[in-house]
Amino acid sequence: MSQMLEIPSKGSEAMNSALSGRTLLREMVLLDRPQHGLDGAIDRAARACVVSARRAKAIFYGEPKRLWADEQDRIKAAYEARMQDEMRQLDARQALVRAKLDALKGSA
Repeated sequence: MSQMLEIPSKGSEAMNSALSGRTLLREMVLLDRPQHGLDGAIDRAARACVVSARRAKAIFYGEPKRLWADEQDRIKAAYEARMQDEMRQLDARQALVRAKLDALKGSA
């Protein structure tokens, strides 16, 4: 059976030292909300974290006092994948901007 992890309260030492699964899931939802709406963003986060949409919604609204250890691990893995994807996109954007600047310097 999976071990339950207590979600640290706001301002606690554990919360400051590491991001909680709730915080990570909430951030993923908020990043997608402008494009997909709240329900769509919760559904996307649920699929990425391999939890039910109902559970993701409960976590988003802070209802459960604890997350299962395997839930915490899946949320962290999904968040890490999301951040790595975002980093790849930023690197590609940076390379494009650098190429445009180099082209401007070469044409001057």
